[in-house]
Amino acid sequence: MTNIDLGLRAMGESERLMEALRESEAVLQADIDQHKRREAELTKETELFSSFLRHSPIYVYIKAVTPTESRVLRVSDNFGELTGIPAAEMVGKTMQDIFPPDFAAQVTADDWGVVAGGQLRRLEERLAGRTFSTSKFPLVLGGETLLGGYTIDITEQRQAEQARHTREQQFVQTRKRESLGVMAGGVAQQLNHLLTTTQGSLELARADASPSVDDLLAEAAGAVQQAAGVSGSLLSYLGQRQHRRRPRHLGREVSAMFPRLRAAAPPSVRLALEVALDVPVCTVDTSELQDVIVILVTNAWEAIEGRGGTVRIAVRRSAAVPANAEPVDAPSDRGWACVEVSDDGPGMDGETRQRIFEPFFTTKRAGRGLGLPVVQGMVRASGGTVAVESAPGRGTTVKVYLPETQPEPPTKPWRAAAPELDLGDGRRAPDGAVLLVDDDAAVLRACQRIMRRLGLEVVSVENGAEALEVFSTRGDAIGSVLLDLGLPDMDGWQVLTGLRQLRPDVFVVVASGYDLTELRETVREHEPDGWLQKPFPIADLAAMFAPTRARLSAD
Repeated sequence: MTNIDLGLRAMGESERLMEALRESEAVLQADIDQHKRREAELTKETELFSSFLRHSPIYVYIKAVTPTESRVLRVSDNFGELTGIPAAEMVGKTMQDIFPPDFAAQVTADDWGVVAGGQLRRLEERLAGRTFSTSKFPLVLGGETLLGGYTIDITEQRQAEQARHTREQQFVQTRKRESLGVMAGGVAQQLNHLLTTTQGSLELARADASPSVDDLLAEAAGAVQQAAGVSGSLLSYLGQRQHRRRPRHLGREVSAMFPRLRAAAPPSVRLALEVALDVPVCTVDTSELQDVIVILVTNAWEAIEGRGGTVRIAVRRSAAVPANAEPVDAPSDRGWACVEVSDDGPGMDGETRQRIFEPFFTTKRAGRGLGLPVVQGMVRASGGTVAVESAPGRGTTVKVYLPETQPEPPTKPWRAAAPELDLGDGRRAPDGAVLLVDDDAAVLRACQRIMRRLGLEVVSVENGAEALEVFSTRGDAIGSVLLDLGLPDMDGWQVLTGLRQLRPDVFVVVASGYDLTELRETVREHEPDGWLQKPFPIADLAAMFAPTRARLSAD
């Protein structure tokens, strides 16, 4: 091989070497470019993660965890708001360095459970009065298991859920009370029917009884009146009771009751009364006021009965209603009368005090719990309000505030029957038979016996349709009608309208156990000639239907 050939060969190898070098350089440059791209991507990812940690709306963290400690590696910046420690200063700290001991121990135990078990865990945590939803999960990095997690403040959500739950419970309780009111109103009306029957029968029996039996019947009649008072209290709470409110001097009213209260008090209870000289006049129903005082005094002595103590009753003037009383619709511009009943019993805690006006809530034996709700209803109906002060070991004080009013001007003495019986112009039923319309058979029988003893002819029906049919065929013989409003087939007012269409001048008396005051204020096409409040005594019935000189006579 010549030197030329050797030279050419050497040049070829050199060119191949250069080409190999260029290829190597290209590969190296590609590797370098790829590395730079990866570095740029990593830098971007790091910046993105760092930005996420800076601006995260939730609390994010990564920790290194052992059975005894949980140490922060990275946390979002907002952790500083939660802990009061800047996020950068939290890195490297354990839970014991950051949180209260009990909370730190619980978090550490939870963190190790996630890392050791390798499972996601969700839990709810509470710290500094806030509620948090937390999710924790294992992170495997280079053979080491770390812990990642995020926490969301759900305080407002839980508060909203609690508020919604409270509203739902209040709605359920309201519906229950509405249903209870409907049921209780029906029970009270049925009780009034029974009392009407019982009262009439007792009065008829007393007309013929010997003196010895009359005492027993009088006692039974007194029990009927007490039962009527219970029914009236229930109807008063439901807003369905007839009222006779007049200006009354509260000091004199309470003073007049005091001897009876003292006589009825248990031996271990001492009653004390203090009445100021300047107690104002208030517009009240006397029977309601008596019910209020009896309920409050009875509650007070029951609180101390068996241990001994004093129940104090004070009646005084007050310039204003205290802040702890419920608001009133029309504040008095004259002042208030305050009736205060206090005891030195065990008192009540806050939870009990909040519930004392709930119907049927009681701290005593079962079957009680209407006393204070009835008091509240009666006082509200008179434009007043109630305040209660009590604490464990400090007794209980109930204060009733009633607005001051002008004294009633002097009037002529009442006539025996007409004003009290609310007859309007004092008219009586014309001659002729009386048509009795009532769906309660016992009430019909009682009224029949009474009217027949008064010398009246009676026709009885149990529903509205039958009443209109009988009146259309026998109307000439019927002089008057006693009409119950609660009929099963027709509204009592529809029956009244039908009667007046058949004969416009027919004399009709309406009987009802509901509040006659409210019924009389309702505007209707046809109005009755008289009203009777169930249960009614014979005297009321006789005043409307019997001849002027009629007396009870033997059958």
